[in-house]
Amino acid sequence: MISLVEFIDQEASRIWDGASRKHLEESLVKLDRFCAFAGYGHKRMSDFAPKDLHRFQDHLRAVGLTDNTINHYNSAISMVFGHAVDMEYIDKAPKIKWMKVPRRGRPKHFTEEEVLLISRFFRGHQQSWIEHFFVFAINTGMRLGEIRKIGTDDAYVDQDKDGRYWVHLLTTKNGDQRDVPLNKRAHESLVALDMNPNKYWSHRTFYNPWKEMREKYFSGDTAVVFHVTRATALTNMAERGTNPYMMSKFVGHRDIQTTLRYVKGKQSALAKIADELLD
Repeated sequence: MISLVEFIDQEASRIWDGASRKHLEESLVKLDRFCAFAGYGHKRMSDFAPKDLHRFQDHLRAVGLTDNTINHYNSAISMVFGHAVDMEYIDKAPKIKWMKVPRRGRPKHFTEEEVLLISRFFRGHQQSWIEHFFVFAINTGMRLGEIRKIGTDDAYVDQDKDGRYWVHLLTTKNGDQRDVPLNKRAHESLVALDMNPNKYWSHRTFYNPWKEMREKYFSGDTAVVFHVTRATALTNMAERGTNPYMMSKFVGHRDIQTTLRYVKGKQSALAKIADELLD
């Protein structure tokens, strides 16, 4: 049976497929620490029990790490064991105790590691179609109600002369029409939904699994709602230095002040603009 460190070396690129290089590197640093603790790296994947993970958490807390930081370690460890189950190296992942971290109001956005965890959760769920809704929303900033309109008289998809697919929303929340370009991941998710998301939709079979996910990763925090995907898309645009006016057009904000909330304080975006002045 493969050891933990061998499995990580072999599978890391697949586990974090689609993640940024920075996030992959940060996750591997956390896993190096986990592997170094009590010889865990040489332990067989099938031999891990919840008590081993709890022992590592106790160690992290003892050296002064906050519960929020410990949850970042939990995320990386969860990704590894979840992938091991998917690849049938082990039958069941050891249960992780997530630290309860209080939030104030609705989270501003999902972090990159949260996006990966949520995607993996629904990929292995009976209602796996929810992952495609989630990935589509992260990559378009579209509201849940707007996604459900695709394939109806209120929204259609076509392809331009350059091969780019677009969603044309004829009616939106604020009454305006909007055209939304799809990147590769958004288009793949829409294809997986047969270009007709509402065909899969059911209030009960969506919200019950969403609640399960929230209980597992967010201590049941009811502020963790699907609409956070929209804020996540906007935050990702701001981090990349996207022009606020174009961000506003992309997601359909009438008031650009709403969009500017996601840009304010993004020093990395401001630095990027400064660098581009030299081009």
